[in-house]
Amino acid sequence: MKPRDPALILEGACEKLLCGEVGSAASLLSAKLPLEEPARETRRYSKPQLVGLFTRDRFTDRYSGNLLVFPGVLLVLSQLVPKEFPYHPNWKFGACHQLYWQLYPTLDHVVPLSRGGRDQDSNWVTTSMLRNSLKGSWSLDELGWQLQPIRTDSWDGLIGLFSRLVRTNPSLLEVPAIAQWRAAARAVQQAAEADGRGLQTHRGRGQYEPW
Repeated sequence: MKPRDPALILEGACEKLLCGEVGSAASLLSAKLPLEEPARETRRYSKPQLVGLFTRDRFTDRYSGNLLVFPGVLLVLSQLVPKEFPYHPNWKFGACHQLYWQLYPTLDHVVPLSRGGRDQDSNWVTTSMLRNSLKGSWSLDELGWQLQPIRTDSWDGLIGLFSRLVRTNPSLLEVPAIAQWRAAARAVQQAAEADGRGLQTHRGRGQYEPW
């Protein structure tokens, strides 16, 4: 049965108020439109956890289907061509290239924690910082969004190119954030190899290379 439109519930509450039935209006709102309190606990995820999720989803934005890029690549670009591709540690608009918002992968909960969702990988998806910010504590139904399938092509978020760039420019590893993302990718690779899989990274059209 389709839930009653919230606007109609508010209409009913207003009609009760017009009749002087304050208690009835309050009861209606409490029963039909209870205040949803956000989760208070701040959750932090390790970079290997994040890389594991991003590679599981093949750097697919699961809310739009768009391609996303390994964070280390964006940071490398900001180091090598800072004027054309600037980065700001607080992502200040106008001081940080807009593609950070559009292409930087993040972890999101399909069912928000504040709405009873579980903090486990079955409820985790990869999405851009932009869509993560837009989604907030809304459900997919409320936004009219659908979960997009994981890509089946060779897209790897440019993580293979990241590996080659840091090998070619070892001084990049003096930047803590870049070194941390590299370590995380290597940890995921080692775990995959122990599992008998291996993290395949894109080297060129139709070609792959181990991390």
